[in-house]
Formats: sequence, C-alpha cells, structure tokens
Amino acid sequence: MTVFAERRAAAALLILRLSTAAFLALWTSIKFVKPEGALSIYEKFYKPIFQIDVPMEAFVGVGVVQALIVLLFALGAMKFWSYLAVLIMHGVSTFSTWPQFMAMGEGHNLLYFTAVPVLAGCLALFLMRDLDRYAVGR
Repeated sequence: MTVFAERRAAAALLILRLSTAAFLALWTSIKFVKPEGALSIYEKFYKPIFQIDVPMEAFVGVGVVQALIVLLFALGAMKFWSYLAVLIMHGVSTFSTWPQFMAMGEGHNLLYFTAVPVLAGCLALFLMRDLDRYAVGR
C-alpha cells in the first residue's frame, strides 16, 4: 500500500471511529439522563434473553463502564480491547432486537435495521485497527 493510500485509509477509519463513537455516546447517555428509559429498554429487549432483574440504579454504573469504553474507542486507545468491547456491546444490542427485524413490514421496525450498518462499521474498525493510525494507541 502506498503512503498516500495508507493516509487515506487512516483518515477514513478516523472518520468512521469518531462517528461511531458519537453514535455510541448518545446510546450510553440515556443511562445517565434517563435511567428509567434504560430500564424500559432493558426489560423489553435484554431481559427476555438474559432473564436477570436489574435495578434502575445499576444502569448508571453500566453507563460509567460504557462511557469509559466509548472514550477509549474514540481516542483509539487499547485498540484490540476497546474496539472488541464496542463490537460486542453493539452486537448484543443489535441481535437483541431480532424480533423487530422479523417484523420489517410494520413501519417503524425498519428503523431497527439502522443498527446493522453501524455493526458492520464496528467490525470493519476491529478488523482494520492496525491501519487506524490517527489514534492515541498504536
């Protein structure tokens, strides 16, 4: 790969990483801004899978952990672990909504599909992390 191509790839990965981090930061912020909303989301999508009752107060703690992971990811620090954690977090989130994917013809359910390209971006970032040069971690 030429130096110019490496720079373009690095710039593209930076844009993808920062836009994905912004998306995930909004997703994380609900745990601080509206923990009852996070609880409602958990009960609808995750509880049927994990079968665990979680008190609303726990979502602030989960939000702190997620915010730290998203920050490390946004900075490009600890690439293997932070990119993998983001991939897993968003993967679980995406696959927990599979019933909505099955009901695509029901109008608003089409919006759930928007998580799929974000998941693809997370996977691409994880696979290409060594080319993501505009980052804190090398």
